Amino acid sequence: MSAVDPLAASLPTGAASAKHHTELSAVRFSLLAVIARVTTASNSHLDSVATLSRNLERAVAVLSNPNPVEMTRRWLTESARAWATLDVLFADAKIKDERAGRCTWRGVTGQLQGEIKRVLEIEYAHMMSGTGAKQAAERLRHDCDELSIDVAAADALRRALGDADMDEKKDWFSTYLQQCFALAEYMHRNVLGLNQILSDHEAMRYATAMSCAVRNAPAPQTA
Repeated sequence: MSAVDPLAASLPTGAASAKHHTELSAVRFSLLAVIARVTTASNSHLDSVATLSRNLERAVAVLSNPNPVEMTRRWLTESARAWATLDVLFADAKIKDERAGRCTWRGVTGQLQGEIKRVLEIEYAHMMSGTGAKQAAERLRHDCDELSIDVAAADALRRALGDADMDEKKDWFSTYLQQCFALAEYMHRNVLGLNQILSDHEAMRYATAMSCAVRNAPAPQTA
């Protein structure tokens, strides 16, 4: 990365940015790592710069809020739900990557990638206008990658603000993310008319727990 590379530019300027330099540095560091991982196209550098700037600007806005922890949690949970809805479509248990690891989660099978054309036709028909399924799927994958970067930014900020458990097994977001992916697959399967993995009771329990996590409230104990 060269000295004049926009991705290597300094953090946003201003009083709010200076006040929260430590938190913003944590967000920037995480963003650069994720952007490098998901960016493959040779012409996507400008998109990467825009994504970095957009997330840092949002982090500044969140940190300027009277309750930055709550606002960060909302940013993270909203981004995670949107990301899971798309990312679960590309999970493949046979490919040894990060997505395959998520296929070990309850309710996530990796089977939806074989239904991508039907998903596009039913759920994302507007993306098929004037293009083919392959191009539409690539657009969907690009949107998915963008959302993964948003999640990384919000996750880095909430950690910098202390809203995380050092033990990943006890961390609220680890559970929340697994529930996001399980419910995302549940909803896609419902639209496609596929046999469900989660029961309706499980899906409702997950949805309730996720709602409580957004508000930082304890989930009700159910059988």
